[in-house]
Amino acid sequence: MEDLERIRQLAKEVLTFQQPSGQTERWLWEKTLHIARNADLISKLPELTKKGESVDTFSLLAAAYLSDCGYRLYSRIKERSFSEAVTELRGRQLREYSVQFIREKQTTSLLGDKTDYICRIITESESRASPLLEAQILSDARLLDEIGALGLLHEFRRYFLQGKGAGALLDGWDRRIEYRYWDARLKEGFHFQTVRQIAQSRFAAMEQYFRQLRNEYLGQDFQNIELESFKTIS
Repeated sequence: MEDLERIRQLAKEVLTFQQPSGQTERWLWEKTLHIARNADLISKLPELTKKGESVDTFSLLAAAYLSDCGYRLYSRIKERSFSEAVTELRGRQLREYSVQFIREKQTTSLLGDKTDYICRIITESESRASPLLEAQILSDARLLDEIGALGLLHEFRRYFLQGKGAGALLDGWDRRIEYRYWDARLKEGFHFQTVRQIAQSRFAAMEQYFRQLRNEYLGQDFQNIELESFKTIS
């Protein structure tokens, strides 16, 4: 696994960046670590192992470490700050940049004859219909990271990078509920039942958090207290 450790170090260098102020930002690298850990754990689930499913662990983890590296290439080509790249680039377009980054940075010396397969995992992880087991695992690992306490941290980060606060966060949550975004993600987004069950548990925690956030944001916890006046500033 020496080559995998070198890939891990490369991804760490790429996904750790400095703000114009000189402050070092590691949150994107930590997010990648969460996804790689999720992928490793999913690959060991009984619903895979008991079926005799064979997982290419090296290719899976290499894809997990490198699938967000497209931010670096996008930042350079579009002349955007890394923070701007993170707010602008998502989904399939991000994976396309990541695949291009892998080939441009000559990481083929680390990936060897698995380069094409790893790029395929990264690309197909954005396709719900992919038959590729490693792509299915990476897809579930990434989606699981969007749900629950960690998912909220990522969401906060994106909003704050755009200069938005709690009100915008609540509005965004309400829109996703209105359009049944989470219903669709929980019902159709996952490939493996065990991961879906974990996600449902994490989603319940998110719902509780947003109830509390709304309660505090609107001052609703004052409702049952006798006040001199019920007129409040908005």
